[in-house]
Amino acid sequence: MVYPRLQQQLQLASFVVTIMALLQIALGLVVLLGWLWGHSDLTVLAPGFPTMKANTATGFLLAGSGLLLMVKRCLMVTLIIGFALMTTATVSFLQYPFEINTGIDQFWVEDTGSDQFPGRPSEMTAFVARERLV
Repeated sequence: MVYPRLQQQLQLASFVVTIMALLQIALGLVVLLGWLWGHSDLTVLAPGFPTMKANTATGFLLAGSGLLLMVKRCLMVTLIIGFALMTTATVSFLQYPFEINTGIDQFWVEDTGSDQFPGRPSEMTAFVARERLV
């Protein structure tokens, strides 16, 4: 037997998680479209901020999709998405200490605005993404 109060709390939590997942998907899509269409204004979250890289936007899109699918109880697909995110974040992060270029930084789009590591998320972004997924 499910208690009515608990049922309401579960429905509210599911609703909030769904909204957050949709916002994450929307942000990822907007930034990816900004990169694909060449509109740099769509790749910056606020004036003066650095651009969100296409890999990071793809991560937002995948993470939001995984969260949405988790709410819908599609656990196997959620695990696959989580594995893809973990692998991408780990490879992105490991490029810094090993000073290698795996080519995933510009897999989706070419980043001509960065000098040192075009298309690569910052070291801190890659580290935090990887640690949050563990």
